[in-house]
Amino acid sequence: MLAFIREKKRSKFVILILGVIILVFVFWGMSPQGGAINNASVATVDGTPIPLETYSRIYQERAKQIPKEFLENMNLRQDVADMLINRVLIANAARKDGVKVSKGEVQDGILADPTFHNDGKFDFDFYISLLNRNRIKEEDYEASIKEEILIQKMTNKMASTITVIETEARKLFEREGREVSLNYAELKSKSFEASVKPTDEDLEKYYEENKSTFMRPTEIKALYVYLDKKELAKSVSVLEEEIQARYEKNISRYTKPVEFKASHILIKPSASDGASPEELVKAKDAAREKAAGLLKELKGGANFEALAKKHSEDKGSGANGGDLGYFGLGRMVKPFETAVVNLNIGETSELVETRFGFHIIRLDDKLDDRTTPLKEVREDIEDVLKRNEADEEARARMASLFAVLESTDVDSIEALRAQAKSSGAVVKLTELFAEDDTEVELASNQRLSDEAFVLNAGAIANSIVDSRGKLYIIKVLERVDAHVPAFDKVKGLIKEVFIEARSRELADAAGKEIIKELKEGKSFKGIVKKRSLKSGKTEFFKSGDGSIPKLNVYVSEGSEIFTLTTEAPVYEETVPYADGVYVFVLRSSKEADNAGFTAVRDKLKGRIFNEKKQELIGDWIEGLREVADITYNEDYM
Repeated sequence: MLAFIREKKRSKFVILILGVIILVFVFWGMSPQGGAINNASVATVDGTPIPLETYSRIYQERAKQIPKEFLENMNLRQDVADMLINRVLIANAARKDGVKVSKGEVQDGILADPTFHNDGKFDFDFYISLLNRNRIKEEDYEASIKEEILIQKMTNKMASTITVIETEARKLFEREGREVSLNYAELKSKSFEASVKPTDEDLEKYYEENKSTFMRPTEIKALYVYLDKKELAKSVSVLEEEIQARYEKNISRYTKPVEFKASHILIKPSASDGASPEELVKAKDAAREKAAGLLKELKGGANFEALAKKHSEDKGSGANGGDLGYFGLGRMVKPFETAVVNLNIGETSELVETRFGFHIIRLDDKLDDRTTPLKEVREDIEDVLKRNEADEEARARMASLFAVLESTDVDSIEALRAQAKSSGAVVKLTELFAEDDTEVELASNQRLSDEAFVLNAGAIANSIVDSRGKLYIIKVLERVDAHVPAFDKVKGLIKEVFIEARSRELADAAGKEIIKELKEGKSFKGIVKKRSLKSGKTEFFKSGDGSIPKLNVYVSEGSEIFTLTTEAPVYEETVPYADGVYVFVLRSSKEADNAGFTAVRDKLKGRIFNEKKQELIGDWIEGLREVADITYNEDYM
């Protein structure tokens, strides 16, 4: 996937990929940032601002998922900004085109989202809790879902004109089903190193042209102290009276109110947003009539679960036979709750009307008010008390070490170690390290890294850091900010890099010369023997394999390697790998077995449709951008 994204990093397709995943970023691992950012925008589209806060959230979360070596080449900041701009353009175009989204569609979208499911069913409490934890208002989230559906509807409408004929699918099948086996010659860069003899002038020129290659990241040398609260808790004892007192004080936590377990069948009126009052009445009557018919079937002995699976328009519970699981009072809308309260276990209700439609409800179980006895939660309470006391004691001990660490330097570390040991704490001294040196705890732990790398030399973190069950105090002894070292300091490294780069260029040039000779009709075996090259043959492979067997060289699905023939057997490009380049010549080929086409025809048509859709939508968006008033705030890019 990353190789593909690198190859297509500025394409419309990648920008659409980022658009598809935007809603994931609304939740996981993010919290709104305070301050002026909330009033700033990264861009405006026809007067509509794109909040910097939204842009920053998405960029930061996406960047975490991409290795640094790929991130540098992806221009992700621009892609994220363009993705957000494209969404505004599509949504605006949809509204102008009269595309509408009903409340029912928004509700269905939320109910069907597995993010909010527990045990396969929508969990309303979890839904609200998750929104609250991320400081997102319910109405704001519903508005974002509405816009997402609006965009999907518009893109689907645009794609409705696309057709895929069987001939296209067959061509794709034949291309992807064709297998090739290659002869290869290997040209290693190292074999050219002896001929590379750079002068100081060569090295200085290379240094000036490639300074970023020699950039050193910010590095710090740190002294830190930590205390493991879990270990400290092992030595803490708790009195029985304390456990009893905490239980009684928090008795409400151990008291569970009445809960109901119910199943339902929901039939919703089907009417468009712009329906007239008469049409709304007709739709409601039709829903009531359908629900009444189902109720009659149930009274006649029909299976509730089977009817729910077939007819219920609550897709989340319908797939589970209507099962809503256990819920307390206040979870359901009032008419639904009232009906449930008045049912006996196993009893089915008459029709119940709510703002969602008409329900048929069956009460499956009921759990009365109950209080968990102390003996069942004693261990949990004891554990909490121990952890609380250990946390309090650990903070007191670390506070006493804080002042000592402030005055500690390299020469007085042993005195700090002695005092730390008596407190049950551990002292660590690092060498210089960067943020990506994951073998160092202060780098591998993101919370500690965030605290450490903002400090200047001699500074100590303002607060005790609580992370992964331990308390930390961090002091930076030395700091070297990101910089490009002077030429003389890295001359040896420059020479190594230069020789490696030049050797690879020579290997590539030699490979291209061989390709030229092969196309002129010279013998592959003769060239290999004359140049004393390592050679071999590959197994049969096809475009969907992604790489050449054993050689582990990535080959894109569209590579001309898969179109080589006995009349034109020479692949006209060298193929780079870690140690040099390969030259390839067709050895043999096997055509696709047409007998397997029918089984995959529809799948191939679907792929072709999606590719055409991406291209069509991409071109359409480009057209929207050309006439839109788009302004970027370069300060945030």
